[in-house]
Amino acid sequence: MKDSIDIKDIFARYTTDVIMTTAFGVKSNCIEEPNNEYRSMGKKIFDINSIWIALFMFAPQILEFFSISLTPREVSSFYMNMFRENVEYRDKHNVVRHDFMNLLIQLMKKGYVESDGDKNGIDEPC
Repeated sequence: MKDSIDIKDIFARYTTDVIMTTAFGVKSNCIEEPNNEYRSMGKKIFDINSIWIALFMFAPQILEFFSISLTPREVSSFYMNMFRENVEYRDKHNVVRHDFMNLLIQLMKKGYVESDGDKNGIDEPC
């Protein structure tokens, strides 16, 4: 058999690239760099202990009482820092992109999301 390609891994890296670009406006470049930080943190999101999942489903009060998060602290810190740095960069350089991050920034600053003025969009009936 000739060289094989792990298509599942390629699609996972592509999915990470798409999510990072559309949601956060970040170029993660996971296709060219398969082991970069965005990809490794993305994988860690899904590495959840089955006991925590069972508690979350059947006794979420226990997790809440002990302030137990399903997401590892390292992953939460990574994405919170990425979010914070992204907001600071966009504020400093007056960057506006039409992505999910921009909607979150509008909510933070104004308390609501402005319409983009699209006449064929979701805001108005057809």
